[in-house]
Amino acid sequence: AALVAGVLPQVEGPIVDLAAAPGGKSLVLGLARPAARRVAADRHGGRTWLMRRTMRLLAAPPPVLVADAVRPPFAPGSCAAVLLDAPCTGTGTLRRHPEIRWRLRPGDPAELGTLQRSLAEQAAHLLAPGGFLLYSTCSLEPEENAAVVASLGLESIPLAGRVPAGVPFVRLASGGLVVPPTAWGDGFTLHLLRAA
Repeated sequence: AALVAGVLPQVEGPIVDLAAAPGGKSLVLGLARPAARRVAADRHGGRTWLMRRTMRLLAAPPPVLVADAVRPPFAPGSCAAVLLDAPCTGTGTLRRHPEIRWRLRPGDPAELGTLQRSLAEQAAHLLAPGGFLLYSTCSLEPEENAAVVASLGLESIPLAGRVPAGVPFVRLASGGLVVPPTAWGDGFTLHLLRAA
């Protein structure tokens, strides 16, 4: 969560975390940018209740909404930045969750890629001109990452120079990066995109 929130550029205007639960990214953003206008949303009511409790740790907690990222309740073009940590296969978390390997089917990455593309398209519609979409998954599969962002038609901002020293990563041709699973944490994929 700290790395994801840390690579987002400074923006003027609302920042929306569309699939925010359990709230780690919103919490880090609130600590780093307490004056920023932030909103955290998730479609699961129980998880948003827990997230509200977490956000009370902040001096200026963001509003927390129950909202589905498939139909986000925000006006098109109204956001300076959108964070979308999309639901995924979770292949970057296999070390911590080995049971995932028994439930995954060969077609799951492509199937989830369809859902992720829909979510990412909705997130992209929310961006004001010059706004940023920070797209992440805890998957290492290209169908859920590079293939999704390639379909959006947004400018890809290379992330390699934004990663703190000492964090291992692999650059992707798409401009994003993969942080492999290591002793310090799970693996995930991250892309930063900008609207024209």
